[in-house]
Amino acid sequence: MYSRSFYTSTVWSRLFLCAGFVATVLLAQAPLNLLWLVLLNLLGALTMHRAVQRTDAALGITAPGDPRGGADEAEGLDGINDCNPLGAQ
Repeated sequence: MYSRSFYTSTVWSRLFLCAGFVATVLLAQAPLNLLWLVLLNLLGALTMHRAVQRTDAALGITAPGDPRGGADEAEGLDGINDCNPLGAQ
């Protein structure tokens, strides 16, 4: 099963972690060597983001409001319109 929301949250959490590490270095609360860990976390976040995008493309998943054809907000949670299958309104 593809857990897109979990993987996406790991990207955001790594970015926030990097911001926190950079802040501690700028405030002279940690040594400059911590920036190596920031670099590794950024690399991991970018790699995970790319993997999520590639998996989405392979599965044909788009986000709501995406100009490439995502589900509209007017549609149900599962992205299916409530319409008559015969086309009559």
